[in-house]
Amino acid sequence: MLVAWGQVRQLYRQRLYVQGRQKGLDTQGQPIRRGFTPAQVAAVLQAGGRLPLGELLRCRVRYFSDGLAVGGQAFLENVFRRYRGHFGPKRSTGARPMRFGEWGGLCTLRDLRLAPVAPS
Repeated sequence: MLVAWGQVRQLYRQRLYVQGRQKGLDTQGQPIRRGFTPAQVAAVLQAGGRLPLGELLRCRVRYFSDGLAVGGQAFLENVFRRYRGHFGPKRSTGARPMRFGEWGGLCTLRDLRLAPVAPS
């Protein structure tokens, strides 16, 4: 069975938080094994393992350096029409959705495939 990387990434993040949660408390109320707090684990599980936009923006995001332009679909279609001569003849649209994160509908002019988002 072939599973998409986005789904694997989310499952891996959930497992990482569950396995890395803090364990037990000593007599002073400090965790015996340090790790993620129960609130952090619950937040990741509730989000289904997806990175929130704030955390996603703290990562190294190639879209901002290699994507040529970032914005809404209508904006990027205007940029594409303006610079049409810089793109191949087979290309008919400019906007490419940003993948590997919850971007709230943001698009870019380049469809980056190799590590567009990586830990900083």
